[in-house]
Amino acid sequence: MLELKNRRFYLDGNPFILYSGEIHYFRIKPENWKKVLQRAREANLNSISTYIPWCWHEESDGKFDFSGRTHPQKNLIKFIETAKKLNLYINMRIGPVSNAELKNEGIPEWLLKKHPEILTKASGIENLPHVTLLSYLNPAFLKYVSRWHSRVLPVIQRFQEKILLIQLDNEIGMSHWVNRMPDLSAMAKKMYQNFLKKKYASISKLNASYKTAYASFSAIGQPYRSTEFPVLFDWALFYRTYFAQYCINLKKSLKGKTSSPVLINIPQFYDYDTRGRGFFSPTTTSMFRDFPKENLTMGGAYQLRRIDYENFHDIFITSETVNMINRSNPNICAELQTGIMRDRPKIYPLEAEYHIKTTLASGLKGLNCYMFAGGENPAGLGLFGKYHDWQAPVGKDGKERFHYEPIKNTGLFLKTFGRSLGDTEKANDTAFGYYLPYYATEFADFSQLENIRNRYFFDGMGRLLILGNTHFKMTDILKEDISKEKSLWVMSWKWMDPETQKKLWNYAETGGNLAIGPWLPYYFLKKLGLKRYSVPGEKIILVGGDEIFVEADLEFYKNAGGKILATDRSGKNTAAFYKKIGKGALLVHGFPFVHYFDFQIDIIQQWAGLMGIKNSVKVFPKEVISVLHKGKNGNFLFVLNYHNLPLNAEIKTAGKLLCVPMAPQQIKILPLGLRSGDWEIDYSTSEILSLDAGKFLISGKSGEKGEIKGRYKEKNIDIKFTLRKDTEWIKI
Repeated sequence: MLELKNRRFYLDGNPFILYSGEIHYFRIKPENWKKVLQRAREANLNSISTYIPWCWHEESDGKFDFSGRTHPQKNLIKFIETAKKLNLYINMRIGPVSNAELKNEGIPEWLLKKHPEILTKASGIENLPHVTLLSYLNPAFLKYVSRWHSRVLPVIQRFQEKILLIQLDNEIGMSHWVNRMPDLSAMAKKMYQNFLKKKYASISKLNASYKTAYASFSAIGQPYRSTEFPVLFDWALFYRTYFAQYCINLKKSLKGKTSSPVLINIPQFYDYDTRGRGFFSPTTTSMFRDFPKENLTMGGAYQLRRIDYENFHDIFITSETVNMINRSNPNICAELQTGIMRDRPKIYPLEAEYHIKTTLASGLKGLNCYMFAGGENPAGLGLFGKYHDWQAPVGKDGKERFHYEPIKNTGLFLKTFGRSLGDTEKANDTAFGYYLPYYATEFADFSQLENIRNRYFFDGMGRLLILGNTHFKMTDILKEDISKEKSLWVMSWKWMDPETQKKLWNYAETGGNLAIGPWLPYYFLKKLGLKRYSVPGEKIILVGGDEIFVEADLEFYKNAGGKILATDRSGKNTAAFYKKIGKGALLVHGFPFVHYFDFQIDIIQQWAGLMGIKNSVKVFPKEVISVLHKGKNGNFLFVLNYHNLPLNAEIKTAGKLLCVPMAPQQIKILPLGLRSGDWEIDYSTSEILSLDAGKFLISGKSGEKGEIKGRYKEKNIDIKFTLRKDTEWIKI
């Protein structure tokens, strides 16, 4: 049985990393089920995942088929029995919504014809052709959802000992988000009015806040075309309660029918040509922040297409954002790219390995390879017709493809070290303050704000901190106790509510180290006795005497005091400063950073030093990224070289100085001070996939030099070797 506690998974009482692969039984002929599932077992996966499409098993009203009576690929019972015989656990994605390139996102056609009021059709967009927008809280819809769950859950319950997670729905609100289309039903409008009434109590208070003249709450419609920031923020808060209520209703339908924890999948990455980005992940993840968290794990869809030095940091930011909204539980990546929907760009072994290892480095406790096996749609089921190969590492016939190997190797590593890694925590050196109003824009057109946060946070301060190996957690500054953070970075825009401004000032005044910019809030100006001003067209500042180009208009401050960090070219106008206030300190920068130049990494590291931040890992050269995961029985060091050139990394962490040779485009997971059975590994500079009596299975690049120190059954180990091939057994 899978348990969630202490931000970890425990399976049968032991720490556990979930390592799953997506296999759709309804897209594979039954005679090939065993072959495909065997490939999952041989890839060292501990579980598989599948949708159970509502539209497939209830094609007509009230007529269910889970045994293959009407079509052999509906025999869910046989599929589960086959997986059970191969000792694979299963994650069941029961809907009601599947998406999954199914017609109507997996909702039965007969239901939409019978109750057209539960559906709004949208036009869709080219890269994400999802057009089924549901009124999730429509009573008729919920009634039929309850009936669906009452029929599918008893089938699953028969195999409860092999069921790890139950996913409710899929990517709630995703179709609404990509189409910028909320639930515009009369029911939702009434719910919105009641939400405002509960918040403001009287219409006069709302009018005072909105600067409007509504006669009553019933006169208010959803502000679909509004551009007023406070109005749109209330609207966004309403939808967070709306989606949370949907989750509450779905969880009620599980009560007494399963003991498995619940998985909620979050839409996150967005395609841009051949490279995906996580720009929208803080927005879409925030849509799930008010969900009931009891016995619940969350996970997004990490599909970056090409993953490299330019976008790898999106995974770290996204994982920490998910952890922020589900702080007490372990979280996973529910759909990790090991294939993609179309046949371009081509996915190669490197992309699969990068996705898997970067996601593990980001601190998540599991991942689901999506897709793991390709297939074909039965007639009338698929949104794109018959074809559904997804560039999967295993074909519909069970044959392996070229990117199967990195999945298998990482699986072997997790078989060896999964318990130890599952019992660690990613070391974060600081915190980044998340301010919901800047991200609650899923239905409103705030293109200027979206551009600012994408450039100044994702490709600016957030990226630069990670490139300097200063890893951070995300902290919700509206909901969480920020006084627990020793240091905090906040991206501020031209609007911030007064209470949050005061909260941030108080944080610094009472002992915190706060970095804030590129627009200093009014409350801070007042408390510091400063006036802001700008020099139109000025893009150059002096930092340490050097001229530096910055993007956007600069803010300058006179008589700021403290330590001056940046000025205009005259040296008279301050653009950044560090100043003690009360028991803490304030670092103000009146300009943004976008990562154009690598010297910006050094500037941010100097600022971090002023704020008292000490990196858990110190790395030279700075082109290498490294992350420490700390545990009671030892640590793991992730070393990531996304560059197409070899690098010799000097890494200082946990009291050790390691020299780690990195081949071009190589990621290593290295044990550090690890105790496991008869083994103690002080350190290794090469990746160890497996241990056997007196020998190591090493993974690397042919010609790689490695070193391992430790003990085996009290026998000292101090070996140096050169790999003759990419995977090789090395004797003690």
